[in-house]
Amino acid sequence: MTLSGNVFFQEASDHYDRELPFVVYKYPNQSHIHGLLQSSDQLHKLDHMEQEGFVMVPFIGKAEAVIIPKATSKELLCELSSVQNGPTTAALQLEYLDKQEHMALVNKGIKAIKNGSFQKVVLSREQHIALPDLDCIGLYKNLVLRYPHAFCYLWYHPKVGLWMGASPETLIEVDNQNVNTMALAATVGDIGQTEIHWGVKEEQEQALVTVAILDALKDYCSDIKVSEVQTVKAANLYHLQTKLTARLSGDLGGLVDKLHPTPAVCGLPKLAASDFILENEYYNRSYYTGYLGTLNMEQQAKLYVNLRCMQYLKQQLVLYVGGGITIDSVPELEWEETVNKGKTILNVVTGTL
Repeated sequence: MTLSGNVFFQEASDHYDRELPFVVYKYPNQSHIHGLLQSSDQLHKLDHMEQEGFVMVPFIGKAEAVIIPKATSKELLCELSSVQNGPTTAALQLEYLDKQEHMALVNKGIKAIKNGSFQKVVLSREQHIALPDLDCIGLYKNLVLRYPHAFCYLWYHPKVGLWMGASPETLIEVDNQNVNTMALAATVGDIGQTEIHWGVKEEQEQALVTVAILDALKDYCSDIKVSEVQTVKAANLYHLQTKLTARLSGDLGGLVDKLHPTPAVCGLPKLAASDFILENEYYNRSYYTGYLGTLNMEQQAKLYVNLRCMQYLKQQLVLYVGGGITIDSVPELEWEETVNKGKTILNVVTGTL
């Protein structure tokens, strides 16, 4: 049964008020919003890829992977066209107290690349914004209406927390053994330019991501096809994207483990880059740059990288932003990229973009 937007979000809001787990989500370029409302506050672990429901997997550490099971949850559906904008929130105060800290981290990453430790590393930071009163439903409405091409979600579990985001990046979609994935890298802001000019750094970063994903697919897939590199837009940011298709001939769980974390959120080689991130970033990424989505529901897998996301924690909205570092990176420009990403997601959820 398809509900009106008002009824759909009232049910989700009532579930949140009762401190019960739920998720609302919309697939990219789709006209419906789905909901899954868990009947108890039990924390269900994701143990294997044959489970059915909505999964949330962290950047590192599968022990923290959780699922909202379809079998013990109520399913909701509403038309996107029946959803009204959330309220416009007063401009939130952004303070950039960690600029020098982040630039020092980028410099350290560049030095490690020059020393041969890895070819690329993705370095990130968190941005804390005081927000004593959270209207998570209102923020999500603004998000889902302004990011039609993204995977938009609002996820809550009382034993884990509240997360929200609009991911532009597909980790993997599998339907009847047909695989779709993408290599997404590089970022430039929309400043009204009529043509986007990408530099060598951005093109190399994109190529590295594409090659690594191809390497993962070849062990589990056949009939692999690669598109031309395209410029795509998400809100007021442009990225380079390559689409890849294939036929799944191996184990889905093995393929997902090989893909995650992708070079677009970790680096290359993956192990060396992830070790550097865990040793040098100033915080725990948790579910940022992990993956999330549905298993064995609408199709075998529809999983997305957890980017353009935020967490609500201790009366603060915590935004997560980062960028790919290569040998040609300039720390000041890398800092500006994170600022632009943070402003974009913040302006969207507050209704000012």
